[in-house]
Amino acid sequence: MKKTLLGAVAALGLLGVGLALAQTPYIPQVQSIGPSDIFQDIVNGYPAAGSYYASASLLGNYGATLSGNNPSNDLIGGDMGQNLFQDGTTVSTITTSATYVADQWAAFSGTSTTIAGAQETGAADIPFSYGASLRITRSGAGILQSCVAQIIPNTNVLRYQGSTQEVDLHALAGAGFSAASSNLTIIQVQGTGTNDTMANLAKTINSALSGTAWAGAVVNSVNVPITASWARYTAAFPVAATTTELGVAFCWTPVGASPSNDYFEFTGAQSVPNNALATVAGTAGAALPVNDQRAKAFARRPATLENSLQYAFYYRQNESTGNIYGVCQETSSTNAYCFMTFPVPMFKVPTLSYTAGGIKATLGTSQAAEAVTGLAITSSGATTFGSQLTATGSSFTALTGFLEGSTTTGSVIFNARF
Repeated sequence: MKKTLLGAVAALGLLGVGLALAQTPYIPQVQSIGPSDIFQDIVNGYPAAGSYYASASLLGNYGATLSGNNPSNDLIGGDMGQNLFQDGTTVSTITTSATYVADQWAAFSGTSTTIAGAQETGAADIPFSYGASLRITRSGAGILQSCVAQIIPNTNVLRYQGSTQEVDLHALAGAGFSAASSNLTIIQVQGTGTNDTMANLAKTINSALSGTAWAGAVVNSVNVPITASWARYTAAFPVAATTTELGVAFCWTPVGASPSNDYFEFTGAQSVPNNALATVAGTAGAALPVNDQRAKAFARRPATLENSLQYAFYYRQNESTGNIYGVCQETSSTNAYCFMTFPVPMFKVPTLSYTAGGIKATLGTSQAAEAVTGLAITSSGATTFGSQLTATGSSFTALTGFLEGSTTTGSVIFNARF
């Protein structure tokens, strides 16, 4: 009997050992990686005598070579030192209509809440390694939500489907930044349409505005309290598998009727897929701690590439003396056909805005200059590569020549924005 009990106890002990061995061991994991950290490596997956280590920088370089980890940024003009500011370095008196204040960035607010956008280049207005910031300022007594936003093209949205979107920016609060708790709100808008308009994005964020909300819209937002010192802020958002359009907005709801220095500035804005933040993002988005090392570094593009991306949506030719815009052929004494090519293929077939100044058609061997009083896209229309135009004047008398500037007051604008 005693031997039987001892055998049973031994059997239970062995069973306990077996159960313990079958359990998944707990492996402690760090939540962030520092620049001086090193990591143990088993080369090619075959253990060998001795220990091998890799530095954080080497590990980061290798990670960037893996599929999906290549540097990327789906926001255009987010580095305000590289933004062309083709609408001018200051755009004022913005309320309920979405108005572009920098290339690919449009601002809007609410009734009687007047805001403005301005490029800032002072030493206090730029974080390290940047050349400028965009300041969004409230100047009126209104206290409705004010935003600056960008839409990501559909072809770039598809890679986010079922993934996690990381949104980053460097931000600074003005001395009178009036948001409750100094909160800047980072907003993600998802939709199931294709390349909807900026006006409709504004409507989706603020239902009181004119327009039609995006189809299948989901709006996620997180608050980050910003300060009078530059810092980098990051939000992570889940993206549904059915999402076909994405918008990003930075907003605040002002308080108080007498604004003074009620603004925020930002630069280094970025949107990238980052599935490593899926747990952080949860089901509705979350903010990471300030300057969190889990956020991807800003993917700065070469200036010529950045310029090309901005020209693909908006191409403005301000008149300058002797500048050649295109070639022309007279069709009558009052009309000529001209053709202008774009520096890069545009996002879609653009519309034309023409401000008459000193632009002239210099036609024929005598190069007699005739003022162009009107310029419009012909019935043949524009393409994404260039546009045929009808120039109107009073006495075109020769056959061929150029469309060129003679002062600095006119402009020709091709617009393919959202």
